[in-house]
Amino acid sequence: KQKTAYEIRNCDWSSDVCSSDLATINWTNTNTTIGLAASGTGSIASFNTINNTSGQQVATLTVTSTLNGCVSAPQTMRIVVNSRPQISVSSASVCAGDSATLTVTGTADSYSWSPATGLSSTTGAVVKAAPGSTTTYTVTATFNGTNCQNTAQGTVTIKPKPSMSATSSNPIDRKSTRLNSSHSSV
Repeated sequence: KQKTAYEIRNCDWSSDVCSSDLATINWTNTNTTIGLAASGTGSIASFNTINNTSGQQVATLTVTSTLNGCVSAPQTMRIVVNSRPQISVSSASVCAGDSATLTVTGTADSYSWSPATGLSSTTGAVVKAAPGSTTTYTVTATFNGTNCQNTAQGTVTIKPKPSMSATSSNPIDRKSTRLNSSHSSV
């Protein structure tokens, strides 16, 4: 039997139910870009939130339940998905003993670099790196208000410097001086 509007409005939701009574949960979502479907029945399964924008994404979930033909008053909740910093880091190749500048592209409130080896600083969007060998650096960018983070990597590749030696078969005769050049791989 279908319930009248009066019967639906006056359902007693605080009453006990018996085992085997069928209660149905229905839900809707106002913003599917967060990674959750537009609607469903039953429990909301776990999902990975998504926000590919630079601001917040807000979804309102509305849940109702139906028992014995009576529909509950809707219950709502908001899900706010904050964005992560969208960043990238430059890489560089330098000769052994030289330094490179690593620069973060993108915006965040704070930056933390690791490993610290060869870095002029472990904080900031721009750091100088002079590692002894090729090193990949990771920067963690943070929005302080939400503590949302993202990471990116940049590599400083070290190129070997050539070595030179000068020899002369006759130290008095400067016209016969020979220069030899060689390099070793690092």
